Amino acid sequence: MSEYRDMIINKLESVQEPGRNPIRMPIRREKELKIITLGTGAPVPDVARAGPSNAILYKRTCILVDCGRWASMRIIEAGINFNQIEGLIFTHLHQDHINAWPTIWMDSIFTRRTKSWKIWGPVGTKEVINAIKIFNQNDIEDRMTAGINIEGLETEVHEIEKGFSWEIGGIKITCALTSHIPTMPCFSFRFDTPEKSILLSGDTTKNENLIQLAKLKPVDVLVHEVILDDVIRFAISNQFLLGNDSTADFIINSHTTIPQLIDILNEIKPKKLVLTHIVPTISSPEYIERTVKNYFNGEVVCANDLDVF
Repeated sequence: MSEYRDMIINKLESVQEPGRNPIRMPIRREKELKIITLGTGAPVPDVARAGPSNAILYKRTCILVDCGRWASMRIIEAGINFNQIEGLIFTHLHQDHINAWPTIWMDSIFTRRTKSWKIWGPVGTKEVINAIKIFNQNDIEDRMTAGINIEGLETEVHEIEKGFSWEIGGIKITCALTSHIPTMPCFSFRFDTPEKSILLSGDTTKNENLIQLAKLKPVDVLVHEVILDDVIRFAISNQFLLGNDSTADFIINSHTTIPQLIDILNEIKPKKLVLTHIVPTISSPEYIERTVKNYFNGEVVCANDLDVF
């Protein structure tokens, strides 16, 4: 019995390490504006890439942008304390960008989050958040019966429209309506501090609103999606992906091809290009970086999960 007790004590001690235990995790601080690509994947599950998700960090403030699958784990792996997350932004409401929200939200209980969630997203965001509350209602009632503090589950939802801007923790945030799916409002966002600017495209094809958002002031880091149209057509025609020629057209016309990306770069001229949400995720990062560099003099990086820029 004593050996079993000692084993349990050892295990309890091991999970008290700050890097593993979100309750004991210190506040992550960044002297300048940073973005962590928490998840760089796409709708198709990929063991190497979590779903689309990013963390914007400045000093001790963290803002999440989207939360695709496994985002809660990536938050912990990035050393971000749940209590330092000041807000969550949805670029749009496709499931691959929001499907970790139920987990993150309920993890607020077990990470002892003590502040409400401030959430910004397109029209429809309130309905999504309320649906998750209904989905978890029985669980929440049981936690309350057990005497567990659930104040971290409070939400404050703001539905945004084009041209909306606000400030969190010294970060100015400005949005622009982009072009993804005709029935799906989608936004890009720029984040500015006096020293640095980051522009995040969200899901979009080439869009003039995004370009004008970039031209408000110089962009240090452009985080942009990209699609390899020939790979998509090959995958569908060979039945690696479900669909037909119309499916391929729909997917390609909803995202940014490499030639379109090069046009965007020539207009925006960011110091650094960070590519994420690469469709499909099996595409070669080396090929993409090499191709873009032929037409762009700045730094080009195909991001992996947990990269910092």
